[in-house]
Amino acid sequence: MGCQWRLDPALGLLLPLQPAEASVICFVSTDDALAWRPWPEDPSTAAAALPMTAADAAASDARQRRAHALAVGAHEAVRGYASWVVAGACAAPLLVREEMGHTGTHVWHAAWAHREWAVGGAPSDLFEGRAVLELGAGAGLLGLSIAARYARAEVTVSDFEGHSKSARGTVLDCLVGNCARNVPLIGGRVRVCELDWARPDEPRALWPDAGVHAVVAADTVVATEVVYTTEGARLLAGAVAACMRRPAGQLYLLNNARRTGVGTFVRACEDQGMLVERLPVPRASSVPLGHSQEASIPMGGIVSTFSPWCSDQDSDEYVFFRVTWSAN
Repeated sequence: MGCQWRLDPALGLLLPLQPAEASVICFVSTDDALAWRPWPEDPSTAAAALPMTAADAAASDARQRRAHALAVGAHEAVRGYASWVVAGACAAPLLVREEMGHTGTHVWHAAWAHREWAVGGAPSDLFEGRAVLELGAGAGLLGLSIAARYARAEVTVSDFEGHSKSARGTVLDCLVGNCARNVPLIGGRVRVCELDWARPDEPRALWPDAGVHAVVAADTVVATEVVYTTEGARLLAGAVAACMRRPAGQLYLLNNARRTGVGTFVRACEDQGMLVERLPVPRASSVPLGHSQEASIPMGGIVSTFSPWCSDQDSDEYVFFRVTWSAN
């Protein structure tokens, strides 16, 4: 996959030449983009699979960095490279930063399918004028998209500090940053809280009002790719039971069907007095620009890129569940 890029000085981002207008832009920092290597750091561990010698790899890296410096010129405030772009005319795009430190701050293909359903395929009364909670929000694409689409939705995006940590911070740091940078677009209708599924009755507000006890009672709960262990599945069912309003609250979960714990989640919901219905799986009608920043090579002001691992969402089998309270 190859494409050409341009520098947008107003956004401080390197964007593809097409589309000319974007409604959603995910991006990674310049440091993350330039630090990516399409070869092992230790060539001796995978010599047979190396596409080039260690010397060639080092020379390629040096050329890339020189070309990047040439491409951005005197623009010092360059945030980074776009990683996903959704075409669309709007006053200002939704900006979501991904971080390469851990999986929790990546935006995955399932999130795009869930987002497209939420902003275009779902009944609007699921979100408009409703209290919405996203569980395991990660970078926050789904929850922020709902807030941007539905002017009267009150959205809480949540994750857990213990889920994943790195030297640069936690998933929650990334989530707070993405909410803060989109205030001009979403106003004050989004908040961030830490929600430990093992203690769902003790949510902690992080942004914009940090440190206070958060009350989470959602009309509509959404989650994407959050089930991957049996214990986590049980905890998730308990968290949904604690946070979803009775009697009319609903959860919409899109998850890889082959993950460990999917069946456990269904049974745990039933044990909590909830009904689980399997719905047709939503699909993204157009695939956004993939993780093409991963091997970006700027060339004289235009960036030519190659994406080595942009997988198709159809390569995985997904399930889409609606969970409601049982009438009994």
